[in-house]
Amino acid sequence: MYRLTDQKRGTLNGTQTAITAGTFEQQWGLDGTGNWKTFKQDDDGNGTWELNQTRTANKGNEITNITNSVGTVWATPAYDTAGNMTGMPNPPVTITGSTPAWVPMTEAQWNTLTEAEWSAMTENTTSQPQRLSASYDAWNRLVLITNGTQKVSEHGYDARVIKSPPTYPPTNARNLHPGNALSKLGKRRNPGFSGVSVSIRNAKGYLYELRNRRLMVRAHSSAII
Repeated sequence: MYRLTDQKRGTLNGTQTAITAGTFEQQWGLDGTGNWKTFKQDDDGNGTWELNQTRTANKGNEITNITNSVGTVWATPAYDTAGNMTGMPNPPVTITGSTPAWVPMTEAQWNTLTEAEWSAMTENTTSQPQRLSASYDAWNRLVLITNGTQKVSEHGYDARVIKSPPTYPPTNARNLHPGNALSKLGKRRNPGFSGVSVSIRNAKGYLYELRNRRLMVRAHSSAII
């Protein structure tokens, strides 16, 4: 089925058949429809997983749970009724929340609660993995990502459904350039933004299927100064 299940980064051996000095590795376990059942990541390629996840998905191929046996806990994604991911995990960032001690109390416990017990109650403070909030327009196109208090990125589109330069953040502006029959897109990252022309580095090109502009079939990059 030609599905990616493992990728390694490092130094090739003399015959170019294997990695001899690894610096990074990821592995995926897939179900019948391609959803990730497991995900592992080795940050330095030493053979020890720094992240080991098990995931579950519903019949709509939406992630319903992410559990970790190793590594930072990830938030579970959230989706709207159209299947767009409106809540995105943002590891390893965490947020601290306060939960009053009376929240889990039953009706019977409330009925017998004394004034002294009420005065002694405190808040339970715990850290939870952060989840970014994503917003989409009427055509299910991503337009805004926030972390709850500030923007992370903001996007716009032209009439041909091609992304225009994001209005936020200005120091990480990217331009998408349409190619023949809207099947090729070029992306260039501006290293700085001051309202004038700047040097362009890391030019990237993408080739998409004509049948579906969302399916990328090839990507290439080159350095441009």
